[in-house]
Amino acid sequence: MNDQNANATATVLRRFPSKKNEVFLVRRAGELVVMKRFASPEAAEKERELLRQAAAAGLPVPRVLPEGFLSYVEAPTLLDLLEDAEARIARQTSTVADELPALRQAYEATFCWLRGWHRATGLIAADVNARNYLYDGTVLTGLDLEDARPGKPEEDIGRALAFMLRYDPAESPLKQALYRDLTGGLQRCATAAGKRKREGRREHQGSPEDAPEDKREHETERPDPGLNSNCDLGPDLDPDLIEACCADELRAMQLRRTK
Repeated sequence: MNDQNANATATVLRRFPSKKNEVFLVRRAGELVVMKRFASPEAAEKERELLRQAAAAGLPVPRVLPEGFLSYVEAPTLLDLLEDAEARIARQTSTVADELPALRQAYEATFCWLRGWHRATGLIAADVNARNYLYDGTVLTGLDLEDARPGKPEEDIGRALAFMLRYDPAESPLKQALYRDLTGGLQRCATAAGKRKREGRREHQGSPEDAPEDKREHETERPDPGLNSNCDLGPDLDPDLIEACCADELRAMQLRRTK
């Protein structure tokens, strides 16, 4: 983006938090858009190309606009949702049990987005800060893909859990309950997916018409016993590796704080 030309036609309304880049909400030609100044031209081109790939795969991401602007998506971040829930609990206007369902849904949507991203690109997002995901209660939008690199999807999900636990107030009753809820759901989801995969192999060995009628009807209705979302995380996702990646990231955070 040519910042000089952009600034001539755009009015800055707000600056978003970012450690690596300068990111602004601006009004341009009567439209709200995002202006992002990257640390390097290479980082800018990498992210714009990855955003195009994600959009082509059907993943919700900001659109790349002319002159390098990005479309503005108005929705709270995951961090907003966490902080708002903690604030309500602190004011004693809500409880952990009250807040868990909505947060669980938001994080499940995030995991599904990350899984879809890896399937589409073979990359992990790497920067899974909760500010990088917007959730309006229905659609989860991913942001900030410039750090994407090869890796396993369990790394992204595990690190997202670690970030969740360490946001202030760190490891609060809400965050510990959410962690247990999510990891338990991932374990059950993986078990159910593995069972479906094994059943699918057996079905190939025999005709479905040979199965009893009541069994065929039962198999058409398979509610996910692990996660509430409709996303298929797949039988190859390892929930134990997710928890190990979370633990590794928590240790790395502790080391960074002590240096």
